[in-house]
Amino acid sequence: MGLIDELNSLKKKYRLDASMSSMRAVGYRQVWEYLEGRYDKEALREKALAATRQLAKRQLTWLRSFPDLLRLDAGGAQDPAVALHLLLDEGRQLLGR
Repeated sequence: MGLIDELNSLKKKYRLDASMSSMRAVGYRQVWEYLEGRYDKEALREKALAATRQLAKRQLTWLRSFPDLLRLDAGGAQDPAVALHLLLDEGRQLLGR
Protein backbone atom coordinates (compact mmCIF):
# COMPACT_ATOMS: atom_id res chain seq x y z
CA MET A 1 0.00 0.00 0.00
CA GLY A 2 1.47 3.31 -1.05
CA LEU A 3 4.60 1.92 -2.73
CA ILE A 4 3.79 3.57 -6.07
CA ASP A 5 3.36 6.97 -4.40
CA GLU A 6 6.50 6.40 -2.33
CA LEU A 7 8.66 5.65 -5.35
CA ASN A 8 7.15 8.54 -7.30
CA SER A 9 8.04 10.84 -4.41
CA LEU A 10 11.58 9.44 -4.16
CA LYS A 11 12.13 9.84 -7.90
CA LYS A 12 11.10 13.51 -7.67
CA LYS A 13 13.26 14.20 -4.61
CA TYR A 14 16.46 12.32 -5.55
CA ARG A 15 18.45 11.47 -8.64
CA LEU A 16 17.57 7.82 -8.82
CA ASP A 17 18.47 5.32 -11.49
CA ALA A 18 17.00 1.89 -12.12
CA SER A 19 20.48 0.36 -11.88
CA MET A 20 20.95 1.46 -8.25
CA SER A 21 20.91 -1.47 -5.83
CA SER A 22 18.14 0.17 -3.79
CA MET A 23 15.96 0.37 -6.88
CA ARG A 24 16.57 -3.29 -7.70
CA ALA A 25 14.92 -4.42 -4.46
CA VAL A 26 11.80 -6.57 -4.69
CA GLY A 27 8.83 -4.28 -5.15
CA TYR A 28 10.81 -1.21 -6.12
CA ARG A 29 12.05 -2.83 -9.33
CA GLN A 30 8.53 -3.75 -10.39
CA VAL A 31 7.06 -0.35 -9.48
CA TRP A 32 9.90 1.38 -11.33
CA GLU A 33 9.07 -0.58 -14.48
CA TYR A 34 5.36 0.18 -14.01
CA LEU A 35 6.11 3.91 -13.71
CA GLU A 36 8.17 3.67 -16.90
CA GLY A 37 5.05 2.35 -18.64
CA ARG A 38 6.37 -1.14 -19.25
CA TYR A 39 3.17 -2.73 -17.98
CA ASP A 40 -0.19 -1.99 -16.33
CA LYS A 41 -1.15 -2.12 -12.65
CA GLU A 42 -2.41 -5.72 -12.83
CA ALA A 43 0.89 -6.88 -14.35
CA LEU A 44 2.73 -4.89 -11.66
CA ARG A 45 0.82 -6.79 -8.98
CA GLU A 46 1.54 -10.17 -10.56
CA LYS A 47 5.23 -9.40 -11.11
CA ALA A 48 5.67 -8.09 -7.56
CA LEU A 49 3.97 -11.18 -6.10
CA ALA A 50 6.12 -13.50 -8.22
CA ALA A 51 9.31 -11.67 -7.21
CA THR A 52 8.30 -11.86 -3.55
CA ARG A 53 7.66 -15.61 -3.81
CA GLN A 54 11.04 -16.12 -5.50
CA LEU A 55 12.80 -14.15 -2.75
CA ALA A 56 11.03 -16.16 -0.05
CA LYS A 57 12.09 -19.42 -1.73
CA ARG A 58 15.72 -18.27 -1.88
CA GLN A 59 15.59 -17.27 1.78
CA LEU A 60 14.15 -20.65 2.80
CA THR A 61 16.83 -22.45 0.78
CA TRP A 62 19.50 -20.38 2.53
CA LEU A 63 17.99 -21.04 5.96
CA ARG A 64 18.00 -24.80 5.31
CA SER A 65 21.80 -24.60 5.12
CA PHE A 66 21.80 -24.14 8.93
CA PRO A 67 21.13 -27.65 10.30
CA ASP A 68 20.78 -26.56 13.95
CA LEU A 69 18.41 -23.72 13.22
CA LEU A 70 15.51 -23.39 15.65
CA ARG A 71 12.44 -22.79 13.55
CA LEU A 72 9.25 -21.22 14.90
CA ASP A 73 6.10 -21.06 12.82
CA ALA A 74 4.93 -17.44 13.03
CA GLY A 75 1.43 -18.48 12.04
CA GLY A 76 1.38 -21.60 14.17
CA ALA A 77 -0.14 -22.53 17.47
CA GLN A 78 2.85 -21.33 19.50
CA ASP A 79 1.94 -18.29 21.49
CA PRO A 80 4.53 -15.58 22.22
CA ALA A 81 5.27 -16.95 25.71
CA VAL A 82 6.04 -20.43 24.35
CA ALA A 83 8.22 -18.97 21.60
CA LEU A 84 10.10 -16.83 24.14
CA HIS A 85 10.76 -19.85 26.37
CA LEU A 86 12.01 -21.87 23.39
CA LEU A 87 14.36 -19.07 22.40
CA LEU A 88 15.62 -18.61 25.97
CA ASP A 89 16.25 -22.35 26.28
CA GLU A 90 18.21 -22.31 23.03
CA GLY A 91 20.22 -19.32 24.24
CA ARG A 92 21.03 -21.04 27.51
CA GLN A 93 22.18 -24.16 25.66
CA LEU A 94 24.42 -22.07 23.42
CA LEU A 95 25.94 -20.38 26.45
CA GLY A 96 26.34 -23.70 28.26
CA ARG A 97 24.12 -22.77 31.19
